[in-house]
Amino acid sequence: MLKFIVRRRWQGLIAFISFVLLFSLLSSLRSLPYSIPSVGSSNDNVEICNAFPIQVFQKKGIQVLLKTGIGESPERIRAHLASVTSCVPPTNLLIFSDNSDPIGDHEVIDVLAGLPAIYKTDNPDFLVYEIQKAEARRKYTGFLGSIDGSYVSGGWDGWKLDRFKFLPMIEKAVELRPHAAWYLILETDTYVFWENLFEFLSDDRFSPLYEPLYLGAAVYGTNGTRYALGGSGFLLSRVAVEVLVARLRGPDGEFLEPSVTERYADVVKEECCGDIVLGRVFTDKNITLSGFAPMFNTLDLENLGVSERNWCLPLITMDHVRSEHMDGLWRWERNKESFNRLPLHHNLLDYTHPTIDLEGTRLDWDSLSGQPTASPASDNATACAEACETMFDCLQYSYSNGVCNFDYAIRLGHREDGYGEYRWISGWDINKISRLKKVMRCELVEWRQQSG
Repeated sequence: MLKFIVRRRWQGLIAFISFVLLFSLLSSLRSLPYSIPSVGSSNDNVEICNAFPIQVFQKKGIQVLLKTGIGESPERIRAHLASVTSCVPPTNLLIFSDNSDPIGDHEVIDVLAGLPAIYKTDNPDFLVYEIQKAEARRKYTGFLGSIDGSYVSGGWDGWKLDRFKFLPMIEKAVELRPHAAWYLILETDTYVFWENLFEFLSDDRFSPLYEPLYLGAAVYGTNGTRYALGGSGFLLSRVAVEVLVARLRGPDGEFLEPSVTERYADVVKEECCGDIVLGRVFTDKNITLSGFAPMFNTLDLENLGVSERNWCLPLITMDHVRSEHMDGLWRWERNKESFNRLPLHHNLLDYTHPTIDLEGTRLDWDSLSGQPTASPASDNATACAEACETMFDCLQYSYSNGVCNFDYAIRLGHREDGYGEYRWISGWDINKISRLKKVMRCELVEWRQQSG
């Protein structure tokens, strides 16, 4: 009898502990961004692609150029091909790299293999390509893989090759797909909201077969060059690329001048980045960049802020999206219950802050609020929160070690561990955010061009 009572007590204690652990787990999941299966749920993606408007790629003539490199993390390219580019028809997707080994069923074009000899002259950065080739021959067994499970080294050195890819990539794309209306250049950490892109490229807005169009997030580089940031993705119309690659020909069709890749070799060598080079070339060709940030967004998911300023603006692309979020955003976006029409900036809060109406604060979290304020708001976290409430446009705050930060936008931020006075706490003014949700109906969607 005593053993039975003891056993019953132990069973009750175990059940109670299990309940507490389960409750804690569910509570922690509620405070995290939308939770999804890991990359590679192929059966789910088949269903997603069956419901995806694949025909639009052909209808609008969209050719996707995905740029990668052998030095990149294997997870990045695999995550992209399992999500953002998973439903792109094979004929509408070209993958360019500094190696030609296939990625799964996808062919890869080594766009550096045919570079003019001038690129190898007085160009230490290009030695990285030769070193990677030698290392690949020595131990390589498959794209982004090796005998010991690692991938061919590259990292920062591999990034030095990136700027050499832009011009020959576009020349090769025109050679292979000369009849495309649009060329969309993406990187492996670029996320695309496809339905928004399709709507953006409506016939009453652009004429890619008649206009030299260069569209993206406009930023400024060296020497004041205005260019489309590569990581945010950018669009080139057929006319624009035809102007870019045009060469004088003789009476028998022979070329009388070198290719654009060869003509700009010295510029490519001296610049840091290929997207800046492209901006310089288009400037020389008198083709003006049309900027559409923040719809083509330059920020990563942790830093991207949602406020009244961009609440009703569509999201077309995002930059610096990590592999886990690439897959998570893809599945969240495909879940049409998340929103009932084209995803706007404020809809992203359903992914990044699914319980923002309830949680209010988050411990060990830096919300990346960027405007430090003076005392008494800096006395403690409570004073910081109260000061944010009294400010008309403060939507969130963060506090650590006597520093109180405010922000007019809602940002995801990231986990930040600390101890004692160095511990982080972030909070959101849920009353102001609730009012924003009620007031901002977004009955009219704006496709707003950048002012600068």
